[in-house]
Amino acid sequence: MKRTLFLPLACCLLVGCSSTGASSLSSSAQSSPSASSTSSSSQASSSGDGGQTSGDTLIVFFSRAGENWQVGNVEKGNTEVVVDYILEEYDFDAFKIEPVTPYPEDYDEMLAIVREEQATDARPDYIGEIENFDDYENIILGYPIYNGTLPNIVLSLLDDYDFKNKTIYPFSTHGGSGLGNTVSRLRQLEPEATISTSFSIAGSQVRNEDSKERVLEWIQSLPLGEYQMETFQNVTVSGIDSFSDKQKRVLNDYMKIVQAMIDKDRATLESYVDENITIRHMTGVTQTREEWIAEILNGELNYFGCELSNIGVNFDEEGIATLTADSQLDAQVYSYQRRSWSMHPNQTFEKRDGIWVRIS
Repeated sequence: MKRTLFLPLACCLLVGCSSTGASSLSSSAQSSPSASSTSSSSQASSSGDGGQTSGDTLIVFFSRAGENWQVGNVEKGNTEVVVDYILEEYDFDAFKIEPVTPYPEDYDEMLAIVREEQATDARPDYIGEIENFDDYENIILGYPIYNGTLPNIVLSLLDDYDFKNKTIYPFSTHGGSGLGNTVSRLRQLEPEATISTSFSIAGSQVRNEDSKERVLEWIQSLPLGEYQMETFQNVTVSGIDSFSDKQKRVLNDYMKIVQAMIDKDRATLESYVDENITIRHMTGVTQTREEWIAEILNGELNYFGCELSNIGVNFDEEGIATLTADSQLDAQVYSYQRRSWSMHPNQTFEKRDGIWVRIS
């Protein structure tokens, strides 16, 4: 599908928006729930120095919708609700363990199957696989408690991957048994992994008003390290002290695009800008991404520095990020003299293979 990017005047650049674009959001903008998805880390090259990638922490979880103990019928399982709380604030990758044969929605029917799996030490099949599993150092492992222990489908995944030298942070949703025997069992099953700080929450409490706060307090207590944005030589920002880890990662990858424009770095621009974007000037001129990159490389479009302020990053329910800002762009384009251009970016990004790609 073609995507069209509107840019002001004759400045064919990715830091602007149309004159009818939405006004900038404040830097304290809150993010909406983001869909959990399977994705892998990417150690992409950049013009900046330092900065963590999103590839060091992975959430792996099993969750079942339908009838749940003390909760009733739900469209989203209790464990997945907890994962959503985390992903609203943190840009971790996530893998949901989806059974090839779904469990029944009826609680008693599901429980009968679970008891049979436990009696026979079964390993139910699940859909998909985790790409680049070896790249992750920290595994946040979530599951409901079934008869005081781990669901057998979680055992299937534990059998399939090597957790040696990884740190596992377990969490459970339960009907009264807390973590059951799962911590000791994980230590038995994964003796070469470190089983660290755990968390549990009753399924009946997962949707309470203070539950997200409780979950995030646990995550914040873990030694996962706060995300540190890269330092870019020619791109500066202000007013982002209240940004979440997830908001910072989107902003970081946007700044990477701007720095690549300045550095005339084709590889980074191709990696971080969707190939189907169509760039259209307010003068009516349209360009493909390749045409735009070509004019950067041949010296028709020259960028020297960018200052960003009043930055906001929001997320929709599909996990698409919208970034808005005020910017001052130092540029010399076409026949115009070098000058500072006042811009108001309003752009969207999609996470692909561990990076936030500009899609419109």
